[in-house]
Amino acid sequence: MSYESAHKAQNIEKMGHLQQICCGRDHTLNLTRDGDVFSYGTGTYSACGHGGSRAALSPMILKPLRDKRVVKIACGESHSLILTDKCDVYSWGRGFEGQLGLSSSIEIASTPQYIKSFYGQAVHSIEAGAYFSLAITDNHMLYGWGEAKMGQLGLGKQREVRTPQHIRVYEEESKQELKVQSCSAGFGHTACLTENGDLYTWGFNIYGQLGLGDKNTRWYPCRVKHDISQHNMQRQIKVKCSNYGTFSIDQNGHPYSWGKGCLGHRGTNSIFDLPKMIEINTDNRIFTDMYANDDSILFYAPIRVYNISPSCGPSKGNTLISITGTGFVNSEKLRVRFTYGDLSQEVQCMFDEQT
Repeated sequence: MSYESAHKAQNIEKMGHLQQICCGRDHTLNLTRDGDVFSYGTGTYSACGHGGSRAALSPMILKPLRDKRVVKIACGESHSLILTDKCDVYSWGRGFEGQLGLSSSIEIASTPQYIKSFYGQAVHSIEAGAYFSLAITDNHMLYGWGEAKMGQLGLGKQREVRTPQHIRVYEEESKQELKVQSCSAGFGHTACLTENGDLYTWGFNIYGQLGLGDKNTRWYPCRVKHDISQHNMQRQIKVKCSNYGTFSIDQNGHPYSWGKGCLGHRGTNSIFDLPKMIEINTDNRIFTDMYANDDSILFYAPIRVYNISPSCGPSKGNTLISITGTGFVNSEKLRVRFTYGDLSQEVQCMFDEQT
């Protein structure tokens, strides 16, 4: 191992337990369990936040944030956002398209700067697209700022928006404004979930990533009503965007994908303009979360035990026990641990592909 690699490894170990990792084009943010933020990268457009265009070849703590406890981080191509436990939002890096949200004139911030537009408002969630930013306040209002020329802010036909503006999501029939629960940002499109689990999308749509059955750009939020089989969309609990794809999980734990890219269906570069349930290798699994980057997605299915039989056996032992659930994998390392008081023993399992 070279000195440089050894030095980087030591710095990573010094960070302690990591809570979140987020990557831009040439920079990376690491959030620790203690609420500290470390960054490293080339320093292009001051995306690392250490002052000027200073690069960091290994993780360095962001000193301007040391007196704050950070609870979430987000990275665009060359800009960064953080959210503190006081519900304040800070940004830095490239702001040519207005994605910093600091003012009408600031185009680069070399260190984290407070977004004054949210003074008096508590923000509980942040997201970063390629050249735009999103935030949701505690009263479930969605805000966006930055590049808007592809419709990704849902504010109509504009080139850019340099300070946070309220994005209104309306129920089509009643025209009543809906409360936004969560959101996600891609390269040029955006998706959000309302409080009742309805899915809305808007922005760039050349690959059908909005899931609306066509490839037309949308300048305002539109509801995704049905999937590729023309079934009404169930209540959705999670949504994530890659550069040109969109992914969601419904209330029953079923994963969906649409748009362009590695979508989890047969073929490595699929294109779908309506949501399609992912059925390959998802049998008997209930998915609860997912993580997306520019071109790929990871779905998470926790182990769930539905039934253990028999519930008891003879005292002499040697009883064959059947455990039925989701999230199990066919592996030689599959084990069950039996515990009685201070005694504990692990036993190897046999995986039954039929059940």
